[in-house]
Amino acid sequence: YALYRWLRDEWKADAIVHMGKHGTLEWLPGKGVGMSSECYPDTFLDDMPLVYPFIINDPGEGMQSKRRAHAVIIDHLTPPMTTADGYGELAQLMQLVDEYYQIELLDPTKLPYIQKQIFALIQKINLDEDLSFILNHDHDHSHGDETEDADNGHSHSHPHNDSIDHD
Repeated sequence: YALYRWLRDEWKADAIVHMGKHGTLEWLPGKGVGMSSECYPDTFLDDMPLVYPFIINDPGEGMQSKRRAHAVIIDHLTPPMTTADGYGELAQLMQLVDEYYQIELLDPTKLPYIQKQIFALIQKINLDEDLSFILNHDHDHSHGDETEDADNGHSHSHPHNDSIDHD
């Protein structure tokens, strides 16, 4: 209640826009239809307009907001979902990795050949630099007593390059 009053009286909002699936207003105590000043949604909103960008795939919840909170519904559809395929050299790398797993089952003697192709492509597109950064990253968390255990007192699971001073 305080938030809605603050928005209206202190912040001087002209309207409220609820973003997301649904808010809380339409589920508060009060009548299902024919709201009165005794119903929480009406008490909270009073005459404040409520605008609701609402996804069309769930009209029931949109109607609940309209009926119980006097919301103005702006219906929209979600964009079509498609597979985000790789392209260029990344697509080629994906194909080589797929081939690696097939060769692993069918003819493991050819694995060194496909590994060379994979590593050459990784180097060509500079993924080796990204991987090196990820594996040997410098960070700013405390390591505690470096003699605690073989993993430098770490409870997380990333390797450390001993040439990097972490403190």
